[in-house]
Amino acid sequence: MWAESFLKSRNNTYPFTVPLKVVEKNKVDAARFSPFWNEIIRNLREEDYITNFELELLLMPRNSGDIPMVQWPLFLLASK
Repeated sequence: MWAESFLKSRNNTYPFTVPLKVVEKNKVDAARFSPFWNEIIRNLREEDYITNFELELLLMPRNSGDIPMVQWPLFLLASK
């Protein structure tokens, strides 16, 4: 994997950790963004532009609780 070799060449370890402050900022940003995103997606479904299956893929899960990462819509992770 290119990322692993890049990090090792820079004397970093893999996997690396993200500082808690950055994770919390990302969760706050996602919490602000998700209601607007989900409303747009629900409106697309109401207007019958997307199917129920597509709706489920596009909705952004709530980013609450003790999960130390932001949960993005599944379609953004499709190429990972």
